[in-house]
Amino acid sequence: MKLEYIKTDPTSNITVLVRTPVERAKQPEAAENIMAADRQCEQVGFVEESESGTRLQMMGGEFCGNASMSLAAVMASEQGADSAEMSFEVSGAETPITVRVQRAEDGYQGSVEMPLPTEFKKIDFGRYSAQVVRFPGIAHAIVTNTMPVSLAEMLIREWCGRVRSDAFGIMLLDENSSRLTPVVYVPSTDTVVRESSCASGTAAVGAWAALNYGGAVKLVLDEPGGSMSVAAEAESGTVVALTLTGKVKVLETGTLEIP
Repeated sequence: MKLEYIKTDPTSNITVLVRTPVERAKQPEAAENIMAADRQCEQVGFVEESESGTRLQMMGGEFCGNASMSLAAVMASEQGADSAEMSFEVSGAETPITVRVQRAEDGYQGSVEMPLPTEFKKIDFGRYSAQVVRFPGIAHAIVTNTMPVSLAEMLIREWCGRVRSDAFGIMLLDENSSRLTPVVYVPSTDTVVRESSCASGTAAVGAWAALNYGGAVKLVLDEPGGSMSVAAEAESGTVVALTLTGKVKVLETGTLEIP
């Protein structure tokens, strides 16, 4: 099968968007082949047609803010637009999401209105306990105690089994330095990735901070691939607003032959 793709760089979380129609049942295998062919690639999304226009279907059926900003940047670039606001469907989100992009010196600055958390729960995983923030299609455990990244990579399949989510992240947060190291597992492709940045994980930390400290918070988190910012607002123990901001570069387009 020959796939047409666009390779993007949202805060170094290298994302491949596939434009060739691929059956949903075959998407996880296609994503595995793409990631095997391009070792830089951290995740794959499939651009589909839908009743509302456009849909972004992620490789594990999860929601992804970085991929959403990437698709918006691609669409704006193709339209020759310096700025744009657009809405489209994304896997893991019950309603279309809104993304805004503005041309910057090197690519685009993007912001996305993130889906709100559906659950916020502390879970005892044994040696570690963590607050788990669940979104439609993905959940993240916020770990503030010291944990080596290699240990997170070892534990993440077991923790995902406890949480039962289409995709699962362990977000290693150093509150003192505002440093976030994301590790993400997608069961459908059995891939564990130490991500350069994680949009939904950043949003999870913002939601966690708003709920723990109350009111409205704005955070800038230093991640392996660069900085991402999140604004979150909580009222009466519920997150009511969550906006993520990051940078996106459109790297290349091409075709790839997969089995």
